[in-house]
Amino acid sequence: MKPLFLIILSLTTITFISPSYSDDSLNSGYAKLLALSLTNDISASKLDSGDLSYEKYSLPYTFQNLYEYDDYSFSAQLRGNYLKVKASPMYVYPSGKFRAHWDILSVTTSPKITYKINNNLKLENEIEFGYANMNNRSTFSGDNNTKESLREIGLLEWNINSLQLAPKIGLVNTNILDNNNQINFHGNISYMFMYGIKNDKKLNINSNTGTWSVGGEYIMTDFFNIKINPLA
Repeated sequence: MKPLFLIILSLTTITFISPSYSDDSLNSGYAKLLALSLTNDISASKLDSGDLSYEKYSLPYTFQNLYEYDDYSFSAQLRGNYLKVKASPMYVYPSGKFRAHWDILSVTTSPKITYKINNNLKLENEIEFGYANMNNRSTFSGDNNTKESLREIGLLEWNINSLQLAPKIGLVNTNILDNNNQINFHGNISYMFMYGIKNDKKLNINSNTGTWSVGGEYIMTDFFNIKINPLA
């Protein structure tokens, strides 16, 4: 009998911009989107509101416990990410309509060292290296002069490439129940350094962004089983 694990995951992720980069500029918003695309706290989600459509997908592969020594263990993760954000059309008086649309593709690798404090608590230290490409696919229908002005101020037709470095520290609390199920809680904080490379429109994203997250999961180890019959 082989148990399959059903994981119910609940997460809250809050992204904030460091004080040196909180000038309400376009670049600040672009940095937030890049951070959102790279965080591993959201694996797959979709949100449609009145003014915003958001899609995020992440495909990770983890090399678990590559090396162990006493209460320390080393692991690593590779991950590909895709983020799409679209806004509802906005009327630009008096000449046309503008619709914001950004696509972000990113890849990351993150080695991690875990220290076992006790049977229930672990300390995780991780550093993430990443590359992201952000494509502005926003459109404007209307007057050509207005379209050119929007292009000049960086609202249309550009492409951003960036490298990221993000150290992270977190705690994981594991609780095994009498029925062998698990309740886990975790929280972490990270700080991301961004470096733009070969960017159009000379957009400045060479700045720092912080993220923190808390979450929990309930693991039902025997929710259902697959029976394997031996070959004759």
